[in-house]
Amino acid sequence: LQRAAASQRGPCIRKDFIVDEVQLAEARLAGAAGALLIARALPSERLHALVHGAQMLGLEPLVEVRDEHELDDALAAGARLVGVNNRDLETLAIDDAVSAHLLPRIPRDVVAVYESGVAAQADVARAAAMGADAVLVGSWLSAATAGARSCRRPRSAGSCAPRTPPVRTRRARASWGRCSRVGRGGSMPRRRAPSTMRRRGARAWR
Repeated sequence: LQRAAASQRGPCIRKDFIVDEVQLAEARLAGAAGALLIARALPSERLHALVHGAQMLGLEPLVEVRDEHELDDALAAGARLVGVNNRDLETLAIDDAVSAHLLPRIPRDVVAVYESGVAAQADVARAAAMGADAVLVGSWLSAATAGARSCRRPRSAGSCAPRTPPVRTRRARASWGRCSRVGRGGSMPRRRAPSTMRRRGARAWR
């Protein structure tokens, strides 16, 4: 994490199973701008405490959800970045119907992230059509054989066609990056990124 934070211009996120404030402090000291919190792995009171703790440390928590109850819990905790994971952590199966169901339910002032199942430009476009502001690229990047060249592939899905409520029109940007999993290009319409991301000069959240 320290090497990634020192070597790239964008923000780094600690993508881990975080259950304690000590892990947040470690992430901050290592240079992270954000930390992943998995709602399914945390009791509600722990999630709320960790979201608050991360924000107090200057970290932006990305709260990952899989159903409506977890989404409600993430929003109640004050999350400003909410990721919808298409991968079932128990079976590892990927089903983007999860994002299709949950992304439109995320408030407009919260950054909505499409997670898992992104390997091509068409996947980014599909995420945009569902209402995502950004995508998180993990497994594909880890398995890529082209190294840094893989990060230079097209990143923007462009504008989505107007849709009727409650599905929102947004522009998704792929979170292409290095091992930090955080992207480097693009902008998000009609909203500003969380302040900690802006302070670290993240082009992905410009």
